[in-house]
Amino acid sequence: GIDPLEWVKKTQDLGIGEIFITSINQEGTKRGFDIKLIERLNKYIYVPLTVSGGMGSLDHLNELCRKVEIDAVAIASILHYKLSNIQKLKKDYYES
Repeated sequence: GIDPLEWVKKTQDLGIGEIFITSINQEGTKRGFDIKLIERLNKYIYVPLTVSGGMGSLDHLNELCRKVEIDAVAIASILHYKLSNIQKLKKDYYES
């Protein structure tokens, strides 16, 4: 029942040093990041931002990086389920 935007504002007012956002609706789905949520919150975030939840392909990472400014991204399923590996992701990302 907590609005994510209000929570982001409150935690920053309290002096939080960084924010890690995971969309529970996208977590583990491999259907892409919750870009709308991240865009909404990113307008108010002034501390480092890490996002996670939903990456299933390099296209999802590219879309995220094109649409919003973030400081880091956490990826799990794509690695845990061996859909890719760090070397391939780096190579593909820098070639795209």
